Amino acid sequence: MKADAVSTAGGDREPSGGRESAASRSPSPRNAMRIGLSHVRGLSRLAMERIVAERSRNIFQSLEDFLDRTRLTAPEAEALADSGALDSFGHTRPETMWRIRLHRAGAPGGLSLSIPGQARKPVRLPAVDRLPALPDISPTEKLKLQYAAMDLCAASHPLAMYGRIDRRGITPAVDLYRVEAGSRITTLGWLVTAKRHRTKGGEFMKFLTLEDETGIYEAVLFPAAYRRCGDTLRGARAFLIHGRVEDDGGYRTVTVDKVARV
Repeated sequence: MKADAVSTAGGDREPSGGRESAASRSPSPRNAMRIGLSHVRGLSRLAMERIVAERSRNIFQSLEDFLDRTRLTAPEAEALADSGALDSFGHTRPETMWRIRLHRAGAPGGLSLSIPGQARKPVRLPAVDRLPALPDISPTEKLKLQYAAMDLCAASHPLAMYGRIDRRGITPAVDLYRVEAGSRITTLGWLVTAKRHRTKGGEFMKFLTLEDETGIYEAVLFPAAYRRCGDTLRGARAFLIHGRVEDDGGYRTVTVDKVARV
């Protein structure tokens, strides 16, 4: 999945990646998910309207064609690139960024050279078809940029932003029902929601919803655990949860003893 930013067929293209991503020119999978332009940080309402209008008028033949017709600012185009919406134009991410900056520099008021005592002179820029090939960044780096651009990971699970994590001794969410109730385990999860609650005695506790690549699970910090590590659970990020498996009428949860940030 990728941001549904510049689909070339007027809004029916799914942001699924590769040629079926946001700027695709071919049919996309039926089970793909479209992500609206409003999710991309820094993209103005005017920019969104231009993209939609131009996309409806005709397909975007190239990255340069897209930039010419939408007249995005460099920061707006770079935000779209970070979201992954421009990947299917066929350039690596560094090449895309380079082309965006060259395009902006070649626009009116773009790049120029100032020499003391002389008028500013425009700089002659290399043609985009003569730019050298640049190696792409890693999928992990792309995912981090996408999360920064949209506050979500469309291309993969958020845990993939952490690269290779040592999973030895970690129980996946899908296996909680295979673990005997009362067992001590360690889970790895992305914090989805957290809700603080005050007990009848006036102490705080916290209910957590976390997920890994295999499923969603619930965890609870009772007052003693909350006092020890409640402040650790701040922000959307990955955590290691150490605790005890509980069986609540056939539903498995984790009573937390300790929390650590990944």
